Amino acid sequence: MKKFFTAAVAAVMMVAATGASAATGASAATKTFKATVSDVTGPDELLEDLFGTSTGRTLTLLVTFDTDVSSGATLVSGGRRFDYDVLRSGYDAFSLIAPEKTLDAVASDGDVRTQDGIADRSLDVSDKFILRSSAFSPDPAIYQILVIASDLDESKWSRTDPISASLLNSLSVQSFQLIKSVTVNGSFQDQDVRSNSVTWAEVPAVPLPAGLPLLLAGLGALGIASRRRRS
Repeated sequence: MKKFFTAAVAAVMMVAATGASAATGASAATKTFKATVSDVTGPDELLEDLFGTSTGRTLTLLVTFDTDVSSGATLVSGGRRFDYDVLRSGYDAFSLIAPEKTLDAVASDGDVRTQDGIADRSLDVSDKFILRSSAFSPDPAIYQILVIASDLDESKWSRTDPISASLLNSLSVQSFQLIKSVTVNGSFQDQDVRSNSVTWAEVPAVPLPAGLPLLLAGLGALGIASRRRRS
């Protein structure tokens, strides 16, 4: 009995510590978004690779990032090559989930961007959101994913506005592209699937259970009572 209660208390305390560290380690602005990509089109071979059939049409993206994109971001301004400003920051996690394949992005090979159409080194307003990754695992092929939500209105939202699902869904242009590169006879060959139908939703955070302290106290009391009975 003693071993049971000791193990139970240890397990619950481990869960509590994990939940607390997750809650304190992440920024309050860090959120997970689910993007449902439908009406996916492309070559049959790549559709079958993702969906198990060439008639598959819907997949899911999960991405976690700091919605205050100006926090810790790098401003890249226009010049001879660019006619826009862009804020570029990283994501915490990014996955593609299809019926026949799940790809997890390598965080060092992708970013989250917001940009505007005026190269004035201020990015006071934004009209485009970009999610990009060029390395996924596990797969011998090379995959690249590019998701763009944009609008023709160059003053769609303020730089200080956090990214939200409602904001992304309000943008008139939604596009998704997955490129698969494979090596054939020493050279790369690309295939890609595309969609112009992307719907965003925020995934609710899982809070630490409110009754967890009471559960810990109850297990501790049972352990003490058990020891007293034996003594």
